[in-house]
Parts: sequence; C-alpha cells; structure tokens
Amino acid sequence: MIEIEVKAKVDSLNVLKEKLLSLNANLTNTETHLDQVYGYPNKFPPLDGEIIARIRQKQNNKLVLELKEINRETGGIELKYPISEIEIYENFLSKMGFKHFFTVKKNREKYQLGKFTICLDEVEELGSFIEVEKLIEKDILKEETMQDCILLLNKLAPDAVISNDKYGDMLCKKLNISRNV
Repeated sequence: MIEIEVKAKVDSLNVLKEKLLSLNANLTNTETHLDQVYGYPNKFPPLDGEIIARIRQKQNNKLVLELKEINRETGGIELKYPISEIEIYENFLSKMGFKHFFTVKKNREKYQLGKFTICLDEVEELGSFIEVEKLIEKDILKEETMQDCILLLNKLAPDAVISNDKYGDMLCKKLNISRNV
C-alpha cells in the first residue's frame, strides 16, 4: 500500500475535534505511540527515496516493525510486520546496518471521514498536528489523492500551514541531527 498524507501544525486540537464531529466523522481509535526511529548512519536524516525503519509500540503493548520509503511530497511505500519481542528486532535492524536515532512519543485520536483517515496528534517536544491520510494501491493515483487530502485539510484547518516534514524531520532539526556525508 502507498500512504498519501498531508500534515499541518495547529494551535488547537479541540476546534478540529468539534469540526470533525460536525461533519459526522467517526472517532475510531485513541492511542499512544512510542516510535523508535532507525536509519542508516550515513543516510540520516533520510532523503526522499531512502528507507527508514520504525518499531512502534502502542499502549496495549502491540508491537509493529515498519519499513518506510521516505517521500515527503507524494507518500511512499510502507511495509508493516507485527512482532512479539522488541529486542530481537532491535538486534535484527542493527545487523542490517540500521542505527537508533530517537524515539517519538505521540498521543493520537484517529477519525474516519469517508475514505480518509484524519489523525489529531499531540507530539512530545513538537506540539499539535493534524494529518489527513488515504491509502492507495496504484502509483498513478498519488497526485490526485494528494490534492484530495490537501483540500480536506484546508477545509478542516483553513489557517494551518501544510508541512512536508515528517515528525522525524522536525525532531532532527530540534536535536540538531544532520546528515554526515
């Protein structure tokens, strides 16, 4: 699957919650994510087209290993694998040459509005954000789907400024992590 998403920093999640409910969006999940982010030491922060790994732990101790192609403008391929023991996969990623760079902690409320998923995130160290996402199967639909996501985000948060930065990009800037070449 290809995840297409747009993200924007917002001042208030409460205003967005009210707007989503007025549009009959369904609150489908409330969760806490603890994301351990891994990259290749000589390719971090990653450029578009490069791969990162993430081990996501949710509050129910559900663990998922994710490999993500970074494509900030149109979305990239994501592979997700449920795992049972975090230490085994930390070791596995290390053997593949990945290094742990940081952990992102966020509280997320997830809404469904038609075929779109809207996430309201409170991210430790970074603030409040809205993400509008849609999964597609065909590369040819990327541009059209991105425009649809942007239109919906602008409807929900007209004053918000869309950012192509991932939370990892934002943390790299905050932590002064730069690419070694």
